[in-house]
Amino acid sequence: MKNSQYGNKEDTSSPSTSSLPQTIKRRRTDSFSMYIQKVMKEVNPDLSISSTATKEVEKLVKDILEVIAGQAGRLVRYKKQHTLSQKDLEMAVCFILPGQMAKYAMYEGNKATIIYKLLHKI
Repeated sequence: MKNSQYGNKEDTSSPSTSSLPQTIKRRRTDSFSMYIQKVMKEVNPDLSISSTATKEVEKLVKDILEVIAGQAGRLVRYKKQHTLSQKDLEMAVCFILPGQMAKYAMYEGNKATIIYKLLHKI
């Protein structure tokens, strides 16, 4: 029995594992706040965005992603396929976003896909 600084407790750990450093696993949180800040600085370097506004924009982005993913999944099921393609995502965006916004989103998505393929040589 050992006397530790936290009270009299028995040491139940084995001697070989007690000398190893303990690593703390952090819970991963999916957040777009860093990217929201970067886009904000790119659009207007003089302005900043508050943390509450960032959280609201993040909620909006997550909601739109969820709706687009749901619509794309329904399209894949309707076509009786098992794989989600780029065309399915484009169609889902066209169904959900209005007119010019859908065209711009598809343009930016295609541009990002081309850059990704060039960088990763796919």
